[in-house]
Amino acid sequence: MNRFVMRTSQLLLVVAFVSAVVEFHSVISAALFAAGFVGCIFSGLLQASVDDDRYNAAVLAHRSADDPVDVKIASSGAVLSLVVLVGFGTCTFLSIRMNSPLPAGLGFVAAVAVGLVWYRRMNRHRNDVWIEFATNNSLVFKPGSLWDRFTNLTLQGPYADRHLRLELVWQDSGSSGMGKDHRRSRSEVLIGSASVAAPNVSFCVDNLQMQDSDPEIVQQVLAIPTIAERLSASHAQRVELFEESLRFHMPRVPRSQPELRFYVQLLSDLADEIERHLSGA
Repeated sequence: MNRFVMRTSQLLLVVAFVSAVVEFHSVISAALFAAGFVGCIFSGLLQASVDDDRYNAAVLAHRSADDPVDVKIASSGAVLSLVVLVGFGTCTFLSIRMNSPLPAGLGFVAAVAVGLVWYRRMNRHRNDVWIEFATNNSLVFKPGSLWDRFTNLTLQGPYADRHLRLELVWQDSGSSGMGKDHRRSRSEVLIGSASVAAPNVSFCVDNLQMQDSDPEIVQQVLAIPTIAERLSASHAQRVELFEESLRFHMPRVPRSQPELRFYVQLLSDLADEIERHLSGA
């Protein structure tokens, strides 16, 4: 259903563009564009809701008995992005109507101010959660810095007879343009790593898309239902093994105890399964 809505909306946008180019009826072109735009937004929100539900279910399935019943799991932030988009569009429209840059300027300043306050509160809450998890599991917590991109928030130490490390980093998520003018959007991602006894074995799988050239162990381990389900629910961007270090890249930043436990356990289970398959057990 959601795919049909998205494809239909994209088709309406194409038709609207063509009708505008050939100077068809302006009202019809505007209506087609509006319908396509709203359809894309609705489809995106619907998909984000589905993804959030899958992620929440996977995380809560591995919750501890000590976790509160009303624990809040991080969402994809699609609704917040829509609110910002609508607010920016409204300020821009007012600026055009009033023939003044004041509404757009005030809207931008307000958005930056609110964003900074919200981001600081979010970081403070996230740090408290990570510190509590580190204390409960005898791990070492090191806070990151908002002003130094080389100082990342980390959590590391021995866990289940392995050396574990969780780190939040800013990564390029895409680019546009060419040459010196190219621009890249950046997003914060979780990188987890764990030591694993797998000499002479290496692989790298992006977006869970396995290639024929990947070692057979990749097909075996990532196809295990309990592993595949959790990787898919968390939308793993990368799973790799190099020099006896297993790593995954996750697009969601954990902000609760169940989420941290979910990622740590997933990393540990992946390492266990790799070692088990290599040993032939």
